[in-house]
Formats: sequence, C-alpha cells, structure tokens
Amino acid sequence: YVKQDNGLIRQWGLLQTAWPGEGPRKVVFPIAFPGECFNVQLTVWSGGQQNAVGADITVGAGNLTAESFDVMFNTWGTGNAAQDIKGVFWEAIGH
Repeated sequence: YVKQDNGLIRQWGLLQTAWPGEGPRKVVFPIAFPGECFNVQLTVWSGGQQNAVGADITVGAGNLTAESFDVMFNTWGTGNAAQDIKGVFWEAIGH
C-alpha cells in the first residue's frame, strides 16, 4: 500500500484462487482505511487457455468496508472459462 500526501491511500493485492463457484470470497486490506474505501477495481487473472471464453463470467466487488470487501464470482456457465481462472488482482482507493 501507499499513503499519498493528499490523504489518499492506495492498496492492492491478488486473491489467488481457482474457480470457487458462485458467491463471495472475502479480501481483507493490508491496513484498514481510517475513513472509508470508496473504490475497488478488479482484474481477472486467467491462464490463457485456448477456447476458454465459452462462458460469461463476471467478477465484482461487494460488501465494501474500510477493512475489507467481497469478490463476487458469477457465471452463466462453467467449463473451460471457469477452469482457466487463476485469481483476481485488485486495487482499492480510500482515505
């Protein structure tokens, strides 16, 4: 994490996981935001497997607090796309 001079705090990390099935996975920030976390960005990490785009997978952030958030896994199908997931990179901004 990094604390900026203007009071903003940026934190980042990796939730390393195979496809956990639908539902939440909790991420705890390295440090709690003293005020609030107001933005989390997510990027899915995949293994680059061919033909792994056959399912519609969405990954969102939910239950956002100053200490943690949930990565919400959802899909319209399973198969190769779900099997190719290695984890989720995240970055959070708050103060």
